Amino acid sequence: MNAKDFLQQYGVEEADRVAAKAGTSHAYFLQLVAQTRRPSAELARRLVEASGGRLDFVCLLQTTKKPPKRRANMSIPKPNHSTEVTL
Repeated sequence: MNAKDFLQQYGVEEADRVAAKAGTSHAYFLQLVAQTRRPSAELARRLVEASGGRLDFVCLLQTTKKPPKRRANMSIPKPNHSTEVTL
């Protein structure tokens, strides 16, 4: 079972308990639900163990969504405040 199905079937309190027992946060578990993060193999193993085998190791390591692209460091041009007046 993947994280999204786990949350839907067992609810927020159980998901929080499993996340805490595995050594991660509720926020991180929700990123797994949204498939915007992929856990390390070690964390996936701990989540499977903490869930009593209800979470599936392979499902946790698969993502279908790509993480959002980071914005490039864009600099805003400085305004030209010249006092020269052209007529």
